[in-house]
Amino acid sequence: MQTYLRKYGVQTTLHFTLFEVDGVDFRVDAVDAGTDCSIMKDEGAEATCTNDFADEGTGYSLVLTATEMQAAEIMIYVVDTAAKVWLDEALKIETYGNASAMHAQDLDTTVPTVAEIQAEMEEN
Repeated sequence: MQTYLRKYGVQTTLHFTLFEVDGVDFRVDAVDAGTDCSIMKDEGAEATCTNDFADEGTGYSLVLTATEMQAAEIMIYVVDTAAKVWLDEALKIETYGNASAMHAQDLDTTVPTVAEIQAEMEEN
C-alpha cells in the first residue's frame, strides 16, 4: 500500500502503478470502467471516486477533488470490478494543514503556529 501526504481540502493528483494478476509485471493498459476506484473518508462508507484513473503509460494517475480531500485519513481502493486483469491496489492519504486533518500543522508554512503545535500535541 502506498501512503501519501497531501493538504486537507485541496484538489490533488495521485500517481500509482498497477500489477498484472501474476504480480510480476506492471499492468500498462488498464482502463477504469467507471466503478473501479472507490474512496473511504475517515473510516466512513465507501463511494465511487468522482474521477476515473487515467493511463499515464507505465503508471496511472487519479485526480481527487477538493471535497474528496476533506478528511483526516482517506483510503482509495483500485479494484478491477469486471474481468480482474490487475491486482487490487490500496492508496492511503494522510492530510495536513487543517484542524480536521490528521496533521494540523500546515506544512506549506515555514513556522508552525501555536494553535497548530497545541492541536498536534493534544492528538498525541
